[in-house]
Amino acid sequence: MRRPVGPARGRSPPDDRKRVNHPALGTLEVNCLSLLSEDGRQRLLWFTPAPGTDSAGKLELLAVVGTQLAEIPR
Repeated sequence: MRRPVGPARGRSPPDDRKRVNHPALGTLEVNCLSLLSEDGRQRLLWFTPAPGTDSAGKLELLAVVGTQLAEIPR
């Protein structure tokens, strides 16, 4: 029986929690799922709000006021 091999050096594991800093909403904690195509040449990164954080509410707010936030001068 072979042992599972970890991710290649320098690469993120296929499932990971990440922090994204949004200029208006602050820090968002998201889970990242990495899916590879059959030939391994393409990768789809699927981000979902991390459970137990306020990130889901922040993303819902962004869906409602996203274009308005983009117009705020910085």
